[in-house]
Amino acid sequence: MQRNSFIQVNKLTNVVGRKGYIVSEEKQEYLYATYDTADDTFWHDLAEVNRTEFKKNGTNGKCIEARELIIALPESFVKYDCDALLRHFTDRFKKKYNVECTSALHHNKRKTNYHIHLIFSERRQLEESIEKIATRNMFYDETGKHVRTKKEILDEDGNVRKRCRIIKKGEVYERIRFDKKDVRFKQDSFLPELKAFVTDEINMLVKNPDERLKVFDRNGPYLPMKKVGKNNPRADEIQKDNEERTRWNKTVDQALVSDISEKEILEIKKEHITKPVKESIERLGGEPILFRVILGGAISVLEKLIMKAKEAVIKAAELIKEEVVQKVDKVVENAVTKTEEKQEKLEPKPKRRTVELIKEPEMPSRPVTNYDIKKLLAIYEILKDKNDEIYAAQKKRSDKLLEYDNTSKLNFVKRSSLTVELQNLDRAIEEMQGELSGTVQKYGFATVQEFMRVLRTVQNAVTDYQSEMKSWEEKKSIIKNTNDMILSGKITIDFATELLEQKGYKVQRVQKDISDISKDSSIFGKLSRAKQRADENNQDRVDKRYVRDKKHVR
Repeated sequence: MQRNSFIQVNKLTNVVGRKGYIVSEEKQEYLYATYDTADDTFWHDLAEVNRTEFKKNGTNGKCIEARELIIALPESFVKYDCDALLRHFTDRFKKKYNVECTSALHHNKRKTNYHIHLIFSERRQLEESIEKIATRNMFYDETGKHVRTKKEILDEDGNVRKRCRIIKKGEVYERIRFDKKDVRFKQDSFLPELKAFVTDEINMLVKNPDERLKVFDRNGPYLPMKKVGKNNPRADEIQKDNEERTRWNKTVDQALVSDISEKEILEIKKEHITKPVKESIERLGGEPILFRVILGGAISVLEKLIMKAKEAVIKAAELIKEEVVQKVDKVVENAVTKTEEKQEKLEPKPKRRTVELIKEPEMPSRPVTNYDIKKLLAIYEILKDKNDEIYAAQKKRSDKLLEYDNTSKLNFVKRSSLTVELQNLDRAIEEMQGELSGTVQKYGFATVQEFMRVLRTVQNAVTDYQSEMKSWEEKKSIIKNTNDMILSGKITIDFATELLEQKGYKVQRVQKDISDISKDSSIFGKLSRAKQRADENNQDRVDKRYVRDKKHVR
């Protein structure tokens, strides 16, 4: 099964302390390599500039001095050279975003998570620092704010207050080493872009194709799993959340197999998960129990849509017993009727070696695809069979739930029995839903969504090809029969052209040698060949008579 990549971005309020932590051999049990693209003073100066500007702006909250990127690597990367591996990712990040970085390559204590910590600056270092020189004495109060006169920093005795300072004329009062913060690091689009970039870098280095990673699509129908982490006091709550997320994802698989479009699923996700969760957080905060209640409601809505779609398919199958096959257009018969009426008016054609006919259409090219449509349809049949089993179990659960609601609360025995049955049905349905994703993964697809997209794409290509072939065969048959009538003298090329153009065909004429025209078993072909043989025999008799008469004259 193809895994999702894990890339996380954190805000740092103490960049110097965090840098010291990730590169410390004492604090890190498994530290393999460190790398820094800037000098020792860079991170201290960066922190000071960010804090100074933060105070100057009077912003609420905490000062963000830098950001940290955590990249989980495939375990096979432990075989690569540590320093080269760390330099590769750090240099590639610096080249793309043009910012300074410091990084470290770690393992966790159980050596199950090989990962990189990469700290980067939101500000770019200028090629040359800009120094501002005071043109007069400048005064700053305790907060670092520039004031106009010296009196504003003096105490009652006329002395300069503590932590106030004076910069004399001619001295440097400000040294600018960094540019402004790059706003793109704050934008919502940064993380998805970053994940795609880093995932591509990882996939270029993996040797085993099975280790290739993919980026989880947050705009898709599925919900991501939350990472529990070690010593997390909310581990149980997160685990319960993940169970509900898994149940939603399995229901999405069933919906996709039931031919419910991704658009409909995304609409349910938006209206019954995204919006309610956002409103709940704004009003009551991030309560895990409320999230699970909201998610359970969304699953019920999606299950009802699945049941409705399944019932519609069953009704349609009962009504449509046989497929309606459309017959070929009988334009040739109409043409014969019209030509019989005008047959006497047509002038006989002189004998010739070439004849002008209607050009037959070119055969459509077969669709090019890397997938075998028969194999895809076989997999789809397996999924549909499993889906039928799930539907039957869900229908049974619905009936049992209705029976439970109609059972008196005093009938403890029956209600208890029904409760057990409902719980068993819930477990069975969840297991069967899980088999849907297991089936497609067995055949090399990461998710049911991916399989259904491939199937629909290939089906559409094949359907278009079949439609084009049917149209081509009809047009070819009509033109072939029309050409036979032209050869037999039934109609003229001009009349045939006019007739076909009235039917909406684009007509092209072509000169053909009579001897090159392929023989066919149609009545018009037979008539054409019979007429040709008769003409040749008549001419042969004329030639013999001429020779005989000439001899007699002599």
